[in-house]
Amino acid sequence: MTLRTVATAGLLSLTTAASTSVAAAGDATVDEPVRPNVITIVADDLGFADTSLYGGTIDTPNIAALARAGVTFTDGYAAAPVCAPSRLGLITGRDPARWGADSNVSARQLPTDLTGPAAPGPTMARALHDVGYSTMAVGKWDLSGITTNDTEATVQNKPNLPHELGFDQYYGILAGIAQYCPENDNETYRWDPAAGRYRSDEPGQYLTDAFSDRAAGFAGDHAGKDDPFFLYLAYNAPHVPLQTRSECSLPPPAADERSRYEEMVRIVDEGVGRVLAALDAADGVVGNSATDANVRNTIVVFTSDNGPEHEWQTGDLRARKYSAFEGGVRVPFAMSWPAMIPPGTRYGEMVSALDLLPTFAAAAGAPLDLSERPGVDLVPPVLGGRPAHTSLQWRYYGDNLKGGAPLGSARLAIRSGDVKYLRDVTPTGESTEYLFDLGRDYDGDGSPDGHTEQHNEVANPQYDESRQRLIHSWQSWATHLPVNEPFEVFRPATGLPDGYTSYGGTWSRAAGAQLQVVTDTPARVMAPATYFRDSTAEADVRLSGAGAAGLVTHGSTGPAGTPGQYRLNGYRTELIAGSDQVQLSRVDDGVARIVARGKLAEPVRSGTTYRLRTVHTGSGIEVSVDGRRTLTWNDREPWAGGSAGLVATADTTFDDFTVKP
Repeated sequence: MTLRTVATAGLLSLTTAASTSVAAAGDATVDEPVRPNVITIVADDLGFADTSLYGGTIDTPNIAALARAGVTFTDGYAAAPVCAPSRLGLITGRDPARWGADSNVSARQLPTDLTGPAAPGPTMARALHDVGYSTMAVGKWDLSGITTNDTEATVQNKPNLPHELGFDQYYGILAGIAQYCPENDNETYRWDPAAGRYRSDEPGQYLTDAFSDRAAGFAGDHAGKDDPFFLYLAYNAPHVPLQTRSECSLPPPAADERSRYEEMVRIVDEGVGRVLAALDAADGVVGNSATDANVRNTIVVFTSDNGPEHEWQTGDLRARKYSAFEGGVRVPFAMSWPAMIPPGTRYGEMVSALDLLPTFAAAAGAPLDLSERPGVDLVPPVLGGRPAHTSLQWRYYGDNLKGGAPLGSARLAIRSGDVKYLRDVTPTGESTEYLFDLGRDYDGDGSPDGHTEQHNEVANPQYDESRQRLIHSWQSWATHLPVNEPFEVFRPATGLPDGYTSYGGTWSRAAGAQLQVVTDTPARVMAPATYFRDSTAEADVRLSGAGAAGLVTHGSTGPAGTPGQYRLNGYRTELIAGSDQVQLSRVDDGVARIVARGKLAEPVRSGTTYRLRTVHTGSGIEVSVDGRRTLTWNDREPWAGGSAGLVATADTTFDDFTVKP
């Protein structure tokens, strides 16, 4: 890999750049670190090519000034190609897929309490709050499963609310979408710490301006105080609906979409300028950025949560939001910290939104366990001219047809150096592979144009070794990823959970979050391409008649199988109505062979719910029923397929199906 990093000369000392001399006992002078303020600004669905950072057509002078004051990242990536998983990754510093948050649907119904024992440590705000930072979140939250139908009464007990994750103050929209104009019902909320609840607070102005004003007020009020501050300003612009200050009609005529979008981006840029101006003016002198301690010792980051809604917003990049192509995950990315990073720096290696939490924690002196976080402190690689990452990975289950693939398709990607590998797998098993050399000059003009992802090299023998290496690397990463589908979301057209497809039987929603199958033939429901090795799969199983039902693990389509057929490779673990045995079968090309049986305390009764669990560890398989181990078996040539699901030959109700490492 060729390092493409250009840094301005005159690098400041890491040990003294962010320090100030203070008088100590005996009039000695020592260097005492000054912890920086931190401002993170996140746009919503902002296209890579639609700012001044990379020569875009929309003039964004304030965002460009922020970048000129520090570092412009040419290869900055979001944690996911859609809103909720991306923001989850940014806030936690952890791949959203490691939470089982592979789509907007799963992220908004996140099963993990981010404050509980299963969390990998503090979130961004909690890490800074716990070392003395004043903290505020402004704008779009989208991490608590709140919808536009929720009311002030119903939002109070949702999980992972801003105040629980370390924010002293909050003002914004708790749901994932809102309208912008004063006459709209914007469903904004503010956190009232005295009352311990969220209050409905309708803005009397254009929503982006309301967010900018609140954020600027917080920055101006807290700059220069003894305690540093952390501001998380998460715009919902320029996300649809395309409403501007001058035009709020819904929807806009097609001819007006681009002009409205551009105005929304310019309004975001104005808001960035308003926040930076408040920071500059806090010391009572405007325009003294070179000597203003508030400006010099504040980290300001600007980025977007994912690619844009429309392909005309991505410039030369391929595709858009909802995909793992560059247009879906490559985003505007800039950071200033004048006390540490020289102005005019450009960094040409890949960085991720997952790097922000480690960067802020290191700057603040906040303890942070990085063992479960792939991010790094960006300051050393930027100043030292070295790569921050050897690879970045993504996993996303398509929850919108606009992504160009069927609903529920698994969209997998990894970039290592200049080579990027992608695989799309539909719910019925069709697989499409791509491999791109992002650094290759295809048209011979002396400038790499592989970033356009128009030249698929997956069939080129020259790239065979790279393809195998990236597949292995991605699978090693995905080994530890859970798949958590508690059957809470169902597709209106099929009655199936998002991301699943069925073969045989009639699958439908039962009471609560349960899934029911009525069948007199073998039936299964599967989620594809999870690529686990060691894993635990479990579900509640209740049979209603004669037959068997249970789990499919390590499943993949068999060599002779075609989409829609029942042929697969993997394992089946089944309970049998009226039998005191649980059976484990190995499935080869659709043919199941019983390889082990375990004895239960009593026969399986119809109408009784059993907790069935299959654990894969290396070549060993262990099966438990209601927490009691019933059988173990060792497979000398174990399957390590990429799907999980449920199987039944009897009418059965399933609940709380979980797959985890």
